[in-house]
Amino acid sequence: MPDDAAAHRLDAFLARLDRLALEDLRLLALPLPDPVERAALLAEVDRVAGEARRSDLVEEGRQRSREAIFRTYNRHQYDPTWAGLNWGRSLGTARDRLGLVLAAEDAAVATVLGDLLDENTLISLTEPFERAAGMAGSTTTPSLSLGDPGPIGWLARIVYGLMLVVVAATIGVVAAALTFITSIVLGRRRGEPGNRKQ
Repeated sequence: MPDDAAAHRLDAFLARLDRLALEDLRLLALPLPDPVERAALLAEVDRVAGEARRSDLVEEGRQRSREAIFRTYNRHQYDPTWAGLNWGRSLGTARDRLGLVLAAEDAAVATVLGDLLDENTLISLTEPFERAAGMAGSTTTPSLSLGDPGPIGWLARIVYGLMLVVVAATIGVVAAALTFITSIVLGRRRGEPGNRKQ
């Protein structure tokens, strides 16, 4: 069934979307589409979807992809890391987020109607998202997130762990030295003639 195939394609796209890291997706600030061109594009999409009786699936694709992007941003609003909290890290402007949401929605629509739309329309729908998704693995900023550290983040974990061990060992040595010095000083004071017990 064509609708079943389209639903499977949509599920595969959403699974791919969930695997993409926000650190990579936000590397590229997508421009907002021209309103007139986008209106014409969406009118063609709605026409084709209506004729194929896939309007509900198209709307589902838009909603689920939009929610996936929102969830990704929400997870990073308060993100404890091994170096502290991410309060000082920018997740991009509202315009950047809107551009990414629209790109994901359009790519989901292209997934649902990929067997019905012409090549130029498919390119217009998919190109913005594919440009952003093509940045995967390009970020040079290590992820220190406790939940998703990334390969460089694991190295950072090891480095921070070693630093903690060194700091703890240094504190232990200093504490032991202070205890030793204190015991010597107190022992000498007890040994002085005026402090001896009669």
